[in-house]
Amino acid sequence: FKLPTFTVSSKPPKTVKLGIVKKTSISASILSGEIIATFIPNESNTQKIVKKIVFPYRSHKDDKKLITSCFRFHLFSVGSSKSPEMDLIEQNLVFYPEKLRGKIEIDVRKYNIVIPTEGIFVGVEWVAAENAKVSKYGYKFSNDLGAYISDKSIDKYPTWEKTFRNEKRWQIFVRPKGVRMSAHIGLEVEER
Repeated sequence: FKLPTFTVSSKPPKTVKLGIVKKTSISASILSGEIIATFIPNESNTQKIVKKIVFPYRSHKDDKKLITSCFRFHLFSVGSSKSPEMDLIEQNLVFYPEKLRGKIEIDVRKYNIVIPTEGIFVGVEWVAAENAKVSKYGYKFSNDLGAYISDKSIDKYPTWEKTFRNEKRWQIFVRPKGVRMSAHIGLEVEER
């Protein structure tokens, strides 16, 4: 068995928020099966254990006033091209929104994930239910659920996307009209 590295310290751990977790009025519509992942750097180069994934969200209801989508969350390692690589959590972390807007906080302490020195990617995948609306191309809308995005933080927190339209390759997240944007996804970590 390979055990994770840990540090013994007399100082109590400190809880810190990383990434962007504030709300904004800008959002992007995503289709079912698409994933966006925001890079979270490990700037202080200290040991940080991931406690929670934090994601402000907005959703819409269908004609019958039902929310027809859910979110699946991922934590990815950083690949050689600085894009997301390996999913660090094997289980499905799924959140079913009951409200039109709010903040999702997913507890991931049981996975004992330490942010590597090169940083980590936090990913959100949109999953549509069977009764979700279908586009003219036959793709299901995730009920127009949108990630909160901002073009002011693209250098510090670059966001990548992977869709069924680009053969499932990661590429820089661009919305709309070719503008690079950064998704508002963050982490709550325990810093030692």
